[in-house]
Amino acid sequence: MENLTSEFFSYIKEEVINSEEIYKRLDYQIVFDNRLTKTDLAIYLAILKESSFKDMFKHISHKVITEITGVAQPNQARAIDKLEELGYIEIQTGQGKEYKVNIPASNFLALSLESFDGLYKNVKNYIRNLKSLMLSNGNNKVPSIETCRKKLGKLNFREYKEYQAITNILDDIEIYKELNGIKIQKQIIARRITLDEMLDDLELTHENVY
Repeated sequence: MENLTSEFFSYIKEEVINSEEIYKRLDYQIVFDNRLTKTDLAIYLAILKESSFKDMFKHISHKVITEITGVAQPNQARAIDKLEELGYIEIQTGQGKEYKVNIPASNFLALSLESFDGLYKNVKNYIRNLKSLMLSNGNNKVPSIETCRKKLGKLNFREYKEYQAITNILDDIEIYKELNGIKIQKQIIARRITLDEMLDDLELTHENVY
């Protein structure tokens, strides 16, 4: 359940109003679309970051997308075609490809440009932490596995426990702040919570969580 009165959404509202940073709207529907792979989402996020603020087409090179995501050019084409087919982006060809994202009027998460920086460092972790945050949605915990499955379409138990592990460690504001660096492990150490203890409780391995 969305909690618009939560401390998390109050924090974002204050940040957007008072900050001089630029923010982009990330549609919940796109992040929860199980037809998209982690690479697809990473490519979309790169295009979103670089897209025009005036609902206009903008040239975004493969090199720029690689610099943001770490995804090499040969692996970008399939993701771009899928995003266009699903209606999440529009493409026109001029001097190279120009892109426009379909920006949601509502049900979006505001992300600063800095928040996209964690993509290059680790796409898999970034997407997992982003999904954990958006599933929690101001409640500081992911909902039941049944509710998550309704949002995501499909979700196995191990994936659910991975999402749950993130919100067991950090609240939503902390996850939001860490998107640019994915410093969750440092937060665990600072709180004197050992990773082994947490994994034992969740019956996961190191590889599953980090």
